[in-house]
Amino acid sequence: MTKGRALRVIGLMSGTSCDGVTAAAASISGPAGRPRVRCLGVTERAYPGALRGRLLRAAAPGGSDAAEVAALHVELAEFWAGAATRLAGGRAGLRRFDLLASHGHTLHHHPPAGRARGWSLQVGDAATLAERTGLPVVHDFRARDLALGGQGAPLVPRADAALFGHPREPRVALNLGGIANITVLPAGTTHPAWAFDTGPGNMALDALAARATRGRLRFDRGGRLAAAGHVDPGLLHAWLAHPFFRRRPPRSTGREEFGDAFLSPALEAIRRRRMRWADALATATALTALTVAAAVHAYAAPGTRLVIGAGGGMRNRALVRELRAMLSPLRLEPSDRHGVPSRAREALAFAVLGHFTWRGLPGNLPCATGATAEAVLGSVVPGRSGRIS
Repeated sequence: MTKGRALRVIGLMSGTSCDGVTAAAASISGPAGRPRVRCLGVTERAYPGALRGRLLRAAAPGGSDAAEVAALHVELAEFWAGAATRLAGGRAGLRRFDLLASHGHTLHHHPPAGRARGWSLQVGDAATLAERTGLPVVHDFRARDLALGGQGAPLVPRADAALFGHPREPRVALNLGGIANITVLPAGTTHPAWAFDTGPGNMALDALAARATRGRLRFDRGGRLAAAGHVDPGLLHAWLAHPFFRRRPPRSTGREEFGDAFLSPALEAIRRRRMRWADALATATALTALTVAAAVHAYAAPGTRLVIGAGGGMRNRALVRELRAMLSPLRLEPSDRHGVPSRAREALAFAVLGHFTWRGLPGNLPCATGATAEAVLGSVVPGRSGRIS
């Protein structure tokens, strides 16, 4: 690329909800450590039912065998390359970009426990992405932070500072993906004060909606199912007793803690006909709203008045309504009002992290992950014909 020209990056994100892949295009300019980010477009490509089912099985306790994981590693990359190509407007359009940054798809994530270091497995073959798109690919973002004793998550705080930071106004950036996480952004700094997972975002809601409709729905569209139910205090209390909610940051989590095993009290009550599906969904909605709001109120910088929300959960009207009530007097606004399409936030964040890696700058935030040092994250696979710049 020409020196001084904006870096054009495609970011790819496949989240724990296993719905599909999001591809977002970004123009990144200005000082490398304080980049200005402009979203050029976003596209989503849903996973076919069979592929989604395989991903969920591979992430379940006991998982899939090595052959199946290896097959998913390649098949996902082929699928994502198609999304990137569509976003670029075809193969010729890919030549307008300098870099592709891929988070990969997390199958298992285990944070450090005591003296035992953590580990995290993302699949999605970077070599396949590089060959199909012709672009250099930054990938494997979590490994270096884990090697430094960190959680390997959350990794988006520095990107959140570039996307949502303000010189005079402290803010909180909220992501409502399968897992919910927040980034606390003091005024006028590129170094967020805190960032951590708050607990389940859409994960429990999606699983309950799928079971309630016998697979007809992948998620509670608009929060309609939850809106027809009532919160069950006993179930809410049982869920809030989960030890994750008592841990202090840094902390991260995933399907291992909030997957099927977490749902068992609700599923048992439904089986015994003591609870309706709508009540279970209403209670899971309240759980997400309560745990997010508690984290924001506990850790937001003094003077914070604004929470900027993104992710699939911002489309759930029942969840957003609960969050607004629990976050008050803070305002909750969608990231779309701040130049970042809600559905593109995580893909754009990894585009920014790819920019940091490309420039040789640290991408992690030790106060958020618990790592012993800052580090340049990820590895780079050259583009076709060895293209690396």
